[in-house]
Amino acid sequence: MSVYGKLNETDLSEQAQLIGGRKQSMRYLVQLSRSTPAFNDSERSPENERFGCEARVWMTANYGSDDRLTLRVDSEARVVKALLLIIASALDGATRAQVAAYDLDAHLQRVGLDAFLTASRR
Repeated sequence: MSVYGKLNETDLSEQAQLIGGRKQSMRYLVQLSRSTPAFNDSERSPENERFGCEARVWMTANYGSDDRLTLRVDSEARVVKALLLIIASALDGATRAQVAAYDLDAHLQRVGLDAFLTASRR
């Protein structure tokens, strides 16, 4: 079972290559955030809002009849939104076992974002 959710080593290598070094990673994160549509007003509801981050964050998570997770994320902060999108890329479409085995720290380290986040932001 992969600790990266549904992602395999090829997926992770591609993510890491896109993210690149620290300066390039900021550019990539902002571009990723801009390229993904924001939630509409009804999706930015109190029941979808998640707390614990300085930026406002919304998330929807449901398991379908195929027992795979449908995960959508949004934030008012571009970098936060992009980081959530990278995490969601590992978990959207994942089985319950893949979600249970997911290791956030391993994923962030593998794609080169571990040094980017302080412990309080994980």
